Amino acid sequence: MAATAGALIAAPKGSAIDYEGFVVSHVNGYTEYHWIRILDVDPLNGSPAHSRLEVAASLEQLLGGAAAIGPLCARLRGSPSVQHFLEDLQEVIERLAYGSSAGPGPGSVAGSCSGGRHGAPLSSPSCSSHAVMRSLLADLDRLGWGCLEELDQDAARLTLLHRDMRGREHRLRLTLPPDYPASPPAAATDLPTPL
Repeated sequence: MAATAGALIAAPKGSAIDYEGFVVSHVNGYTEYHWIRILDVDPLNGSPAHSRLEVAASLEQLLGGAAAIGPLCARLRGSPSVQHFLEDLQEVIERLAYGSSAGPGPGSVAGSCSGGRHGAPLSSPSCSSHAVMRSLLADLDRLGWGCLEELDQDAARLTLLHRDMRGREHRLRLTLPPDYPASPPAAATDLPTPL
């Protein structure tokens, strides 16, 4: 199981650049291509800060439904570049595909965002590991992905890193229970300097 970024084609459009292409996921031995379009990228600096996003229904479904499009758009707009966003998206697809027990399914309706619109609430998850992963991804969206230092394959253990104003590193190691977020994670940390 893995995900790889397919080729995206950049097409200049007046005063902005549009990208269109595919990301690829591999779930349970099946390869699925998910169409994606990123519109209105700033041609001067490549910033997607004011971009719009459209995705295939298959990608929307893999990400957890229509409600996942809003946070995905926010992640796009917060990325320094389209390439950075695609690398981030690829990691998310890999983690979700790893936790999903369902094979790929065709879809005909594309999800999209513009101006920060959000979809309907998430539907109930088909398996607990998928629900844990979606909750974890939502929490990391709120915290900021820059603090994530390490995440194990089954997403049961992660390490968050914070550098304080004096440059000291603080690591918080979290172990997620199977019923996360209903139960809080177990946490452990080290002091930044010896006593």
